[in-house]
Amino acid sequence: MTAATITAPGTAGRLARIYGAGLTTLPLYGPEGAAEYDRLSRGDTQEIGELLRAARRVTGPVLDLACGSGRLTLPLLGRGHDVWAIDSSPAMLQLLTERHAEQPHARGTLKTVEADMSTMDLAATFELIVLGTSSVCLLDEAGRAALFSRVRQLLAPGGRFLVSTMDFGPELLTTRTAERISMVTYTGEPGDTVITLFQHFDAPRGIRTTSLLRECVHDGQTTNRTLFVSEVYLVDSARLIAELATAGLRVADRREGDELLRATPGAAQPGQHPVLLTCEAIA
Repeated sequence: MTAATITAPGTAGRLARIYGAGLTTLPLYGPEGAAEYDRLSRGDTQEIGELLRAARRVTGPVLDLACGSGRLTLPLLGRGHDVWAIDSSPAMLQLLTERHAEQPHARGTLKTVEADMSTMDLAATFELIVLGTSSVCLLDEAGRAALFSRVRQLLAPGGRFLVSTMDFGPELLTTRTAERISMVTYTGEPGDTVITLFQHFDAPRGIRTTSLLRECVHDGQTTNRTLFVSEVYLVDSARLIAELATAGLRVADRREGDELLRATPGAAQPGQHPVLLTCEAIA
């Protein structure tokens, strides 16, 4: 699926129809949406502690897949790890490069690669490959199969692959559709920015749509109203484990729920259960 073909469902879609020409719709991972996503996710420390512990004994570079603006990449660089950061969004990679430049004391070196992680061609192997933030859900079943095959080939002997996903409770998946809405505000110049986040779950299609509505408010007037949209697949941990096994990767460790949220109190939403899998190549 491409961002250009995504139509916001649910409440976000109704707002888009109400606002009509007064609302611009853009892909979440495009140049403008990437900046909003980065600002919204900077305080999210989910998985980072587990990742840094897994990387303690790694001597070579770490491969960070779907790195985005560096939520996992930057902590690794700060600990002195060299990182190959892969993303298909040039806007996200540019943000990562800028954020890395703002951290002159980061001891690791950064190599960015613009590529589709399911077809990436890298002349290297890695002791640690990470795919966080449930980004595995960006790929359909064929894409995930291709990705796991590439990961199996890129793992150094004894290497590990850390991949996260999100399990959802029956309250979200047993009805035809469900929706979660939350709001964040930022104070700045010349006015305030209001971000409304819509999570829409379509169980029959196996799709979760994220719609991020940005509205800038100054002197009581709303300007720069923009809707950023992306779609991901609903891939629970049981399905992911089965697909990994088919690709020759077995799960050696599983962390979930509060274990991943120690540093981010309140990060979990009702009915959402984060899962982090540590995988090894099957001999």
